Amino acid sequence: MRVQLVFQVWLDKKHKPVAYFSEEGLELSAGDFHADAMFEAEIELDEDAAADLWAALAKGYRPVFRALAVDPDSWRTTGNESDQKGE
Repeated sequence: MRVQLVFQVWLDKKHKPVAYFSEEGLELSAGDFHADAMFEAEIELDEDAAADLWAALAKGYRPVFRALAVDPDSWRTTGNESDQKGE
Protein backbone atom coordinates (compact mmCIF):
# COMPACT_ATOMS: atom_id res chain seq x y z
CA MET A 1 0.00 0.00 0.00
CA ARG A 2 1.40 3.39 -0.97
CA VAL A 3 1.14 5.94 1.82
CA GLN A 4 2.23 9.45 2.63
CA LEU A 5 4.18 9.86 5.84
CA VAL A 6 3.67 13.24 7.50
CA PHE A 7 6.40 14.24 9.91
CA GLN A 8 4.94 15.23 13.26
CA VAL A 9 7.56 16.12 15.87
CA TRP A 10 11.04 15.36 17.15
CA LEU A 11 11.19 13.54 20.51
CA ASP A 12 14.22 13.50 22.80
CA LYS A 13 15.62 10.37 24.47
CA LYS A 14 13.05 10.75 27.24
CA HIS A 15 10.27 10.73 24.60
CA LYS A 16 9.40 14.38 25.20
CA PRO A 17 8.84 16.80 22.30
CA VAL A 18 11.80 19.00 21.41
CA ALA A 19 10.83 22.69 21.53
CA TYR A 20 11.03 24.01 17.97
CA PHE A 21 12.41 27.39 19.04
CA SER A 22 15.24 25.93 21.14
CA GLU A 23 18.73 25.73 19.61
CA GLU A 24 18.34 21.95 19.29
CA GLY A 25 14.85 22.27 17.79
CA LEU A 26 15.94 24.83 15.20
CA GLU A 27 18.86 22.61 14.16
CA LEU A 28 16.69 19.47 13.88
CA SER A 29 13.92 21.26 11.97
CA ALA A 30 16.16 23.16 9.55
CA GLY A 31 16.18 20.34 6.99
CA ASP A 32 13.49 18.11 5.56
CA PHE A 33 12.25 16.88 8.95
CA HIS A 34 9.90 19.60 10.20
CA ALA A 35 6.22 19.61 11.15
CA ASP A 36 3.94 18.50 8.31
CA ALA A 37 6.77 17.56 5.92
CA MET A 38 5.48 14.76 3.67
CA PHE A 39 7.28 11.68 2.35
CA GLU A 40 6.13 9.01 -0.08
CA ALA A 41 6.41 5.46 1.25
CA GLU A 42 5.11 1.97 0.73
CA ILE A 43 4.11 -0.50 3.42
CA GLU A 44 3.26 -4.16 3.04
CA LEU A 45 -0.06 -5.22 4.56
CA ASP A 46 -2.04 -8.41 4.24
CA GLU A 47 -5.66 -8.05 3.10
CA ASP A 48 -7.09 -8.08 6.64
CA ALA A 49 -4.70 -5.40 7.91
CA ALA A 50 -5.35 -3.23 4.83
CA ALA A 51 -9.11 -3.54 5.36
CA ASP A 52 -8.74 -2.61 9.05
CA LEU A 53 -6.62 0.42 8.14
CA TRP A 54 -9.03 1.65 5.46
CA ALA A 55 -11.99 1.20 7.82
CA ALA A 56 -10.27 3.28 10.52
CA LEU A 57 -9.30 5.98 7.99
CA ALA A 58 -12.90 6.14 6.73
CA LYS A 59 -14.03 6.84 10.31
CA GLY A 60 -11.61 9.77 10.56
CA TYR A 61 -8.87 8.08 12.60
CA ARG A 62 -5.23 8.74 11.65
CA PRO A 63 -2.43 6.36 12.64
CA VAL A 64 0.88 7.76 13.86
CA PHE A 65 4.04 5.70 13.33
CA ARG A 66 7.55 5.94 14.73
CA ALA A 67 10.43 5.50 12.28
CA LEU A 68 13.48 3.46 13.24
CA ALA A 69 16.77 3.24 11.39
CA VAL A 70 16.75 0.05 9.35
CA ASP A 71 19.57 -1.81 7.64
CA PRO A 72 18.06 -2.37 4.17
CA ASP A 73 20.03 -5.61 3.69
CA SER A 74 18.79 -7.29 6.85
CA TRP A 75 15.69 -5.27 7.88
CA ARG A 76 17.05 -5.12 11.42
CA THR A 77 17.09 -1.90 13.35
CA THR A 78 20.45 -0.23 13.68
CA GLY A 79 21.89 2.21 16.16
CA ASN A 80 22.02 2.25 19.91
CA GLU A 81 19.56 -0.39 21.11
CA SER A 82 19.42 1.16 24.61
CA ASP A 83 18.17 4.43 23.09
CA GLN A 84 15.34 2.56 21.38
CA LYS A 85 14.30 1.01 24.70
CA GLY A 86 14.30 4.42 26.38
CA GLU A 87 17.18 3.57 28.72
